Amino acid sequence: MRVQLVNGAQRDFTGGLRWYRKRSDWAADGFAEEVNNAITRILQDPARNRQIRPNVRTIRIKRYPYSLIYLIHPGTIIIVAIAHDKRRPGCWTRRLD
Repeated sequence: MRVQLVNGAQRDFTGGLRWYRKRSDWAADGFAEEVNNAITRILQDPARNRQIRPNVRTIRIKRYPYSLIYLIHPGTIIIVAIAHDKRRPGCWTRRLD
């Protein structure tokens, strides 16, 4: 199964990484590692995580206040957002259209 990040999710990741990098290389590296770990957990069992809308699931990133929002398509996991848990909740919903 492959993973695809929509442009908005890529921007989310880059923005979070940049924010942590300004504070600490260690924190930025940890953020990137935990995002990758969450993707690995999704790939192990995509349907395992909480469904928040029809066909939309979420998984929390460990140690950081972010969640991955994703869709399951045949052969592909589409990550629509790497959303901060407290900033602009639901801003990613327009990416589902």
